[in-house]
Amino acid sequence: MADERDAAAASGGSLVFAVNGERFELSTVDPSTTLLHFLRSQTRFESVKLSCGEGLGNIKDGFHPIHQRIAGFHASQCGFCTPGMCVSLFGALVNAEKTNRPDPPPGFSKLSVSEAEKSIAGNLCRCTGYRPIADACKSFAADVDMEDLGFNSFWKKGDSKEVKVKSLPPYNRNGDICTFPDFLKKEIRSSMPLDPKRYGWYNPVRVEELQNLLKDNDFDSANEMKLVVGNTGTGYYKELKRYDRYIDLRCVPELSMIKIDPTGAEFGAIVTISKVIESLRKNDNGGSPSREIQLVSEAIW
Repeated sequence: MADERDAAAASGGSLVFAVNGERFELSTVDPSTTLLHFLRSQTRFESVKLSCGEGLGNIKDGFHPIHQRIAGFHASQCGFCTPGMCVSLFGALVNAEKTNRPDPPPGFSKLSVSEAEKSIAGNLCRCTGYRPIADACKSFAADVDMEDLGFNSFWKKGDSKEVKVKSLPPYNRNGDICTFPDFLKKEIRSSMPLDPKRYGWYNPVRVEELQNLLKDNDFDSANEMKLVVGNTGTGYYKELKRYDRYIDLRCVPELSMIKIDPTGAEFGAIVTISKVIESLRKNDNGGSPSREIQLVSEAIW
């Protein structure tokens, strides 16, 4: 805790973050402020739109292979959902690189076809249908069958596999895309006293730390306190109530715990429904799961 206080003191208790690699520091901010509102009102990035932006590439610096393949497979129509699709796929590519799988052939990633399709499972499109979008995603997978990919602007019918691979926009697995600027790594701390007299955002990393926060006198005197897990729904679920204190539970490992054994299943309070489904499916290995697990599985699926 002493190190955290020193870090907070060093930056004056400010909120430090980056937008397109540019450093911003705020001495005080309402925790309910959305990034969209901040960008429009306090930065030069005034043209941003709600749910329609990502920073993988642009006209000036060049487009990312994800953009090029999305376009080449005709996977975008109105474009509203495209940024979310691109970011979801990019996240899957980054996570796949963290695995110990063998290096894929040039132009491909460590992503599997199944993972590529699942990467956009949470994104909705009302225009094109999902076949071209899934094809663009699968084109990055090391185990993709090129014959399975649909109509596109990269190759002609009858071209060989070698021609098709060479026709795809090149993908560099070691491309220098900064997902977390180095200068921010020194700013990480679990407590974020944005303005002790008005607002507070806290990131406990242990159950004991969470308990101590809840017992703290500052919370007893606070008008309102809210437990959140990232709080990313703020921009969509409008809240009229104001909160003085926010506690983000994402970094408490006990709350992300998943335990499945013959006696039943136990999930931490912040485990997502997708993680629950994935865990139950992995546990269904042809044996005889407990009655409790069967009931949970049936209720979800």
